[in-house]
Amino acid sequence: MKDHFLGLFKYNDWANQKLLLCLQKNKVNEEQILTLYNHLIIAQNVWLNRINNISSRNLVLWETKKLLDLIELTHKSSEDWIKFLQEYNLTSFEEVIAYQNTKGQSYETGLTDIVIHVINHSTHHRAQIVHLLRSLDVEPPRIDYIFFCRENV
Repeated sequence: MKDHFLGLFKYNDWANQKLLLCLQKNKVNEEQILTLYNHLIIAQNVWLNRINNISSRNLVLWETKKLLDLIELTHKSSEDWIKFLQEYNLTSFEEVIAYQNTKGQSYETGLTDIVIHVINHSTHHRAQIVHLLRSLDVEPPRIDYIFFCRENV
């Protein structure tokens, strides 16, 4: 399971990097795109904080940041997630994580479900960004999982 999740986060980072490169190359400064991308990365951080029982009060889920800041945040978030997964020492990912959502409601969720959610959440918002890029006549990168597999054989 660990190798599977590490592979998914490597894909997640690959897709994020491709998207960031596209935004840089095309000098995209569209507020909605930057806000969605920020949300994608900050949500990853919030979930890792929940797993590690760290407060996320200082993280703003919906704000617009500059592209250079998003590049830095992406690098750190990916690095932190991959390090967590590499160092995770239980044989299964069935550990239950107790946390509060942003509204203060308490939940308990299995680590497997959290990891899957984070990957799906990122994919969802990348798809929204791709749609917005097309509306700006910007050719988005090909970031489907199969393209990652083909590049990383």
